[in-house]
Amino acid sequence: MTKHVPLLIGAILLGAAGAVSAQTTAPSSTPSAGSSTVAPEASQPSGSSSTQQFAKLDKDQDGMISKKEASKDTKLSKGFSTADESKDGKLDPAEFAQFEAGGSEGSLPMTP
Repeated sequence: MTKHVPLLIGAILLGAAGAVSAQTTAPSSTPSAGSSTVAPEASQPSGSSSTQQFAKLDKDQDGMISKKEASKDTKLSKGFSTADESKDGKLDPAEFAQFEAGGSEGSLPMTP
C-alpha cells in the first residue's frame, strides 16, 4: 500500500496541473461551430459614418441615445421626439439610422 502512495499523489498533482492549465488558457478568438455570437457591429446602424456618429453620441455606451445625449447634436435634438418611434425616450440604432437617413417623418438628415 505504501508503494502506491507516491504514485497516487503524483496522479493527483498531474490532474490538478491540467485543470489549472485549462483554466488559464486564453479563449479562442474564433467562435466554435454552432455558436450564436453576434458581432458588436451588428447592433449598430449600418454605414461607417452612421456607426461612428451613433458611438460618438452614445456617451454611456449603453447602445441607446438618450434625449440628454442627443442634445449634443442640434438637428437630432430638434427631431428627437419624431425619431423616437417607440416613444421610450431613447433612440436605438435602427431609429437613429432611420433619422439620419431622413426616414422619420419630419426629420432632417444629419450632416457629419
